[in-house]
Amino acid sequence: SYAHLLPLAKFAVVVRDPREVIASRNEVFRKQSPNAPIEESHVRYACKQYVDYYQPVLDSLDKIGARILWFGYDEIAAGHRLGDIEEFFDIHVQLDKLWQNADLGFDPEWVTELYYAQPSTASVGRHKKLLSEEHAQLVDSETGAIYEALTSILARRPAEAKRRSPQPRV
Repeated sequence: SYAHLLPLAKFAVVVRDPREVIASRNEVFRKQSPNAPIEESHVRYACKQYVDYYQPVLDSLDKIGARILWFGYDEIAAGHRLGDIEEFFDIHVQLDKLWQNADLGFDPEWVTELYYAQPSTASVGRHKKLLSEEHAQLVDSETGAIYEALTSILARRPAEAKRRSPQPRV
């Protein structure tokens, strides 16, 4: 794990609603295969990747918990928590320069139009128009437990950070 490889490292973990992640993945799939339907197997695979991304972090909390800065994607998109990031990592972030060279040369087929841009609230809530109700329910059932664990961690942060946290699903 990263905790063992980098024993002095600090980590930033961004928690994004899995419905948003899978909706974005579906959008990329539609770009690659415009006439192909999005099958349940595609959604299940994307859900598995979501879980596989966050599970090792949750499994390592006892080793790296104090070295993690947690925040929700919506907080970053709204421009919140910059001060926390600067303080935690002891750095100064120049937002006007941060996204200047964001083009990493990825094939345009593999990214959405929001990929190279600064995170924005335009990407929050997009799942409502991009995911079918059936796929949204599948995402909830496949990722619900891990997303609940993540939002629980976000809810236990200090009061200032809590005000801008993503809320668990009802």
